[in-house]
Amino acid sequence: MNVDEIVDALQISDIAISPNGAHVLYATSPYSRKGAHKKSQLWIADVGVEKSSRPVTTDGQNFRQPRWSPSGERAACLSDDGDGESCVMYTYDVPSDGDCGGDIFQITDDKCKTPIEGFEWSPDGKGIAYLRPDERVAREEEASDVKVFTREGDHEINRLWLVDSSGETSKLLVREDVHITTFAWSPSGNQIIYVSQERPGDNHAMYHGVDFSIIEVYSGSSRKISHFPSDIWLPGLAWCKDSLYFIGNIPAEESNSAKGCYRLDLDTSKWSLHLTKDVSAVEVKPIRGSDEVAIKTILAIYQPIRLSSGEVIYSEASELETWDVHRNSEGDHTVVLGMSNATFPPEILSFDTVSQSFTQLSSHVQYPFGRYEAPFSSMVNIIKVPTENAGHVISVFVPPHELRNDVPYYFRSQAPSPKKPLPTAVILHGGPYFTQTQSFLAPHQPWTAALLKSGKYAVLLANYRGNFGHGDEFVNSIKGEAGIVDYDDVIHAVDDGVRKGWIDKERIVIGGTSWGGYLSLLAAVRNGHDSQGRETGWKFRGAICAAATCDMDMAGLMSEATAFREAVNGSLPWTAATSDTGTRQGSAIWEFAGAARQQRIPPLLIVHGEQDPIVDCAQAKALWKACERWDWPKEREMVIYPREGHTIDERAHLTDLLRRITAFCEKHLA
Repeated sequence: MNVDEIVDALQISDIAISPNGAHVLYATSPYSRKGAHKKSQLWIADVGVEKSSRPVTTDGQNFRQPRWSPSGERAACLSDDGDGESCVMYTYDVPSDGDCGGDIFQITDDKCKTPIEGFEWSPDGKGIAYLRPDERVAREEEASDVKVFTREGDHEINRLWLVDSSGETSKLLVREDVHITTFAWSPSGNQIIYVSQERPGDNHAMYHGVDFSIIEVYSGSSRKISHFPSDIWLPGLAWCKDSLYFIGNIPAEESNSAKGCYRLDLDTSKWSLHLTKDVSAVEVKPIRGSDEVAIKTILAIYQPIRLSSGEVIYSEASELETWDVHRNSEGDHTVVLGMSNATFPPEILSFDTVSQSFTQLSSHVQYPFGRYEAPFSSMVNIIKVPTENAGHVISVFVPPHELRNDVPYYFRSQAPSPKKPLPTAVILHGGPYFTQTQSFLAPHQPWTAALLKSGKYAVLLANYRGNFGHGDEFVNSIKGEAGIVDYDDVIHAVDDGVRKGWIDKERIVIGGTSWGGYLSLLAAVRNGHDSQGRETGWKFRGAICAAATCDMDMAGLMSEATAFREAVNGSLPWTAATSDTGTRQGSAIWEFAGAARQQRIPPLLIVHGEQDPIVDCAQAKALWKACERWDWPKEREMVIYPREGHTIDERAHLTDLLRRITAFCEKHLA
């Protein structure tokens, strides 16, 4: 695929299997955005029928988040009709053969400009509960361009509404002034459990926790039943019999830590960790018509789906973009998932847990060599390096395609070891909690696909401590040690590839975005050394630093993710002692002068979105000022993309970024 094809490739989301298990609805949208607003299209496919997907809505609109009614005769979805302003809920009839083409009915007000944050059908199919914030009412005494901040915050609270499926009547369910973040229907449909916090904003939940409450749908009475001391992972709630399952932090009192699946006993109102703390759980879903829930977990580079009993029903080393599970009357399960790998965008597959077989349901991309079957997991090599106290770190080494011989074996065989050391781009994920397996979105946007298209060099998808997949100690070991343990894990992975004879130590480039950009910048200023100053015997020939933090204190001061920064740093200036300078150990800007004097910083490509709310663009500008002060490195470039946030989304900008990255690697890996 060339760069234009890569940025126009489709990402897949919102998989939903019909109640009878015969069909699956899902949404697609391009990785890049053309125009001011993103577009999304709905598709339907027949489970177990090869290449059966067909569009439900036309291209150029923004239909998304399909949800089946309990009977399977109707579905609901959201759309803004492509204007990016309104947010409207629709329902439409779905014939038993799955050939959608009937009328679409609007059931919420199209004059309301606030987004619908989540919605679910009632178990009887007569109504749909949804979350929507109040519309902001301008204060008369305020000028239109004046920003006012108060303790209550500058965002309106989410409220829980119920609309009947015809759209004729709607009512506000919860009148208390709390911010509701997610909810779940009881199996009977008489109650809804909802999660709330006093004020909007992720930081508030991370610092103060969330409440669980139950409302009686018909009487309107509600009661608080439990409190969780930190934030929970959204959106997943699953109400099953007398239990509510959700994803929370491990330990529960600490925000931005390992994630696990918790069970709230609705009889005692007490919660406890359902899966062991060594299992990283990231998503939970109810399985319709059963007494089970499905839980997406991460185990190293694998992403197993488990039942609430702990049984694993699916496990492959490919990225699950989106998924759902159905259980038939015999108790057997089918998993439908969106899978991708480092060089191929995702497609929809169904996986039969009895026969252990895959069926490709979609064909959104015509693959090379006249072949349409998607090799969803390339034949790759594994790098496994030990840590001092947190087990092993597993990274993925993807050789050039002529050495890889892609086949649709879903990762069940490794590539032969390279016969000679290869020029290699080391690509780092962000987070630091994300885990890099085979994914078209590595790291978070299709860098790896663009780099591998040349066939000239390999890519090392390096993982490091702080990410999910190895239990709570592995994740939490980064706290107060940022820029040390995570950085050394990357260095050790490259070291191992060099020792194995896979990586050419004279031709290595490093790059990443967000936390990956931060580590890439540290690698540049420490070039040729580990965190303790020990020589590695090799150096990076260039570093790509996208959305990179150069100063950890400044990141906490200027980021919207304040609680995250405090958890990782160990403190922020307003909580630290005057003498505390501990965050300098992981701040590249404080190591810059010494590195510049020694001229060890390699060529830099600095990339940032001008409106990044997570890592403020001031970080890139501060780094650039350091480069200008020392006039080093001599070869440097800073690219700031207007209107962009933490990732680069506009088509022209993403195309430009991928071309710059590939040109940078072509030059410095030559």
